[in-house]
Amino acid sequence: MRFVEDGKLYLDQPVSTLLDEFNTGMHKDITIFHLLTHTSGICPDPGYFMEPYVSGWWESYHNKIDKGEEASWLKAILSGPVRCKPGEGWNYSTSGFSVLGEIVSRVSGVNCEDFIIEKICRPLGMKETFFDIPEGLEHRVCVTNDWDSKRIKNEKPKTEMPPRTGGGLYSTLADLNRLAQMLLNAGTLDGVRILGRKTVEAMTKNRLSGVPAFNWGEYEKDMKMGLGLAVRLTDLLSEGTFHHEGAGRSALYVDPSERFSASFFVPTNEGWVPESLINAKSVMWSGLV
Repeated sequence: MRFVEDGKLYLDQPVSTLLDEFNTGMHKDITIFHLLTHTSGICPDPGYFMEPYVSGWWESYHNKIDKGEEASWLKAILSGPVRCKPGEGWNYSTSGFSVLGEIVSRVSGVNCEDFIIEKICRPLGMKETFFDIPEGLEHRVCVTNDWDSKRIKNEKPKTEMPPRTGGGLYSTLADLNRLAQMLLNAGTLDGVRILGRKTVEAMTKNRLSGVPAFNWGEYEKDMKMGLGLAVRLTDLLSEGTFHHEGAGRSALYVDPSERFSASFFVPTNEGWVPESLINAKSVMWSGLV
């Protein structure tokens, strides 16, 4: 969205104008908007359709890397059929956000992870937000299983890895609250402008109409989604609340009408337990007077 403000990108821009791998009959109509709203049709997260035997592009790609074979993570993501035509269905795609990270790298000329830290996190005063945990701080990371523990010490070179814009940013609740306050303030915090008012408005309102979603077993005829942010209402949330949940039962919710934000995590080594997030939100919103 910073690049949209600067006139370097536009939301309906075909991804194929930036990444040659999308220049195929199957992928050429996918736009940046489709990636931001999970409506591109590419590569839903493993398990999204409640399939009993989960597999994904990640395993096949890294099997090739581990064998020393030539592999492209972009081609691995685009392998196989698309799940729908662009714009016709909502299929949550973490890999789509890795593609967006690659676009950030191409347009900015620097690694997208460095761009995010230097242009967004540090100006916001988010001093304890990292893609790579500094030595000596590993003990502060909340992990729930062996996979989390190994991820902290990822020794694969960045050139072999997709951008971690699809998952891989570590932060604290205090830092997340600063991000939330910037969005509540229409793009600024402590005199520092990160985004323009109209940009925040565009990101945080529903941009879809009549788009269905399977949504991990919960079928919805009309999914609600902003630009990279969810706007789907549940329980006690006010109209206009926007949010995103992340790995490890973490979440950031922003309620503009109440001028209220909530960042929280509910660590557990169990599988998905909806009550761990749903009930926590209900407790917090019920306390507003």
